[in-house]
Order: sequence, then structure tokens, then C-alpha cells
Amino acid sequence: MQGKILAENLISGNDGNRYKFDISDVENLKGESMQNIVGREVDFQIQENMAKSIFLAQKTGVGNVGELISDNSVQGIRIKGYCSLMVYLWEIPVLGQILAILGAIASILVVSSIQKVSGSTTLLRNFIIPLLLYVIAGTIMALSIGFATFTSIVFGFSGSLNIDMLLSSFGIGTIISIVMFVVAVYFKYQYAKELATITNQPYFLYAFFAVIIGIATTIILIGFLFFLAALILEVMAWNRLSEIRKAD
Repeated sequence: MQGKILAENLISGNDGNRYKFDISDVENLKGESMQNIVGREVDFQIQENMAKSIFLAQKTGVGNVGELISDNSVQGIRIKGYCSLMVYLWEIPVLGQILAILGAIASILVVSSIQKVSGSTTLLRNFIIPLLLYVIAGTIMALSIGFATFTSIVFGFSGSLNIDMLLSSFGIGTIISIVMFVVAVYFKYQYAKELATITNQPYFLYAFFAVIIGIATTIILIGFLFFLAALILEVMAWNRLSEIRKAD
């Protein structure tokens, strides 16, 4: 008999009937939780109005974007995780930046899926807050530099450049940006730590540390090595993903 897992411990058969089942009767579970297999197609036998000898149909791929977005199985989450890695391409002119934007969208989708499956109330929040702070801090820094440059040009021509005002405007913007960046790093750490716990993949946390070291060492031109290490660690984490734990 073929059918579909309608809810936890419940299969809707192609004959129109519904059959209860136990997770231990799924022959090819491969470490997935009950929550992760809801919606999967199955082949099973019927014994005393119960589903037995259940086999999950193998997924051959994601049929369309809409299916991928709504797919909260471990495989679907893994695919979205791979797509999120495109954010590392942001330094490539034009094409890389477009792919990085798509990667950022995929990141939000995969975090949303993991939060939904795990029942976490903080994972998505701790992911979104750093993104917003990075954007705001970067904008403030850019405006501060732009204002300082504009001021130096305008007042430089008039011969009345106020150095104190110039340094003050640039310094205040820099301080605000640094404070926001530090706060963003804190929330990003909380996100990486929780993600590593929920997925049982410490490589996500290691990747976070690699990115931070990469940012700190960019000025001495070896930061890209740590960014590469972070990418490799994230690939390993998504590749090894086999379960989504319930959040504490």
C-alpha cells in the first residue's frame, strides 16, 4: 500500500483510509525524527488496521522553488543550507553579489525551517538582529565618511575647514558603528551556538569563530584564509546534518 505521512504517527493511505503507526516500524528512517518525516510518501503493509513495514519513498530532488521553501525535512533543510553558502561569493563583482543576495534569502529560509522543526523561539531572532545591525552600522559608517569627505571639500575651498568638527563627526559615527558591530557579534554567537546544539553540528560554531578571526585579520591580508576555512566548516556541517533536535 502507498500513502503519505499525514501527521505524527498517522498515515493517509491511497485507499482513502488512515492508519496509525509507530516510528519503530519505519525501516529506513536513517536517524530522522518523526517531525522531519511528516509529509513524506511511504510504502507500507497493513496489519490489524496498523501500518507496518513502512518504507519512506526516496526523494529524487526538489521539484520547484515553492516545494523547497516549504520542505522542512532534513534533506530539504540541507539543500537550503547549501544554497545559503552563496553568501560567501559576495566579493565577486556583480554575479557574486547577486548570488550572495540569493544566499542571504536562502539563509533566512533555512533558519526559519530549523526554528519551525526544533520549536526554538530565539534562533531566527538571533539570526536577523545581526543582519540588521550590520546593515545599519555599515550605513552609519558610510554616511560618516561621506559627510567628513564632503565637509573637507566644501570648507577646504572656503579656507575655513574646522578640523575639530570633521574629526568629531567621523569619530562619533565610527564609535556608533563599532558598538553596533560588537552587539551584532554577540547575537551572531548566540545564533551559532544554538544552531550547533539543535543540529548536533559543532562545525557551525567553529565556522563562526573562523569568520570573526577572518574579519580581525583582514588588515594583514590573511583574513581570506579564515573565510575559506569558515566556508569549508559550514559545508561539512550541512553535509553531516542528520537530525534536528528539539530546542530546550
